[in-house]
Amino acid sequence: MRLVITRPTDDANVLKAKLEAMGHSTILVPLLQIIPRANVQIPLTNYQLICVTSANAVKYSRASAELKRIPVLTVGPQSLEAARAAGFKSCKAHGGDVGGLASYVSENFRRRDGPVRYLAGAKTTADLQAQPTACDFTVA
Repeated sequence: MRLVITRPTDDANVLKAKLEAMGHSTILVPLLQIIPRANVQIPLTNYQLICVTSANAVKYSRASAELKRIPVLTVGPQSLEAARAAGFKSCKAHGGDVGGLASYVSENFRRRDGPVRYLAGAKTTADLQAQPTACDFTVA
């Protein structure tokens, strides 16, 4: 089977290798380009948790050693793997999507324990802050 891969180039090459190993032929046509933001610094504060909905957000976060000690929740296996590869110490996947992650946070954490840091791209298809179950938290 001939397949067209539209993922960003870095992500597409991994998928391309997997599909070709299965006997498919592939054509790479990236429809997105991931461009890290320049000079972004994540402010240090007393976060109780970091939430991640994008493997690329973790990959390009330039998180400090202090931030890497804060527990991380991701939406799924790809963002979980990216968080571990980036050096975050305590990482778990929950929810499967941004809504599920927001529900998990609201059911298992308390607002009074501190704000939640949200790592995401500049443009997202779903926003953790906009989830009704996350509204009780200060999401930065």
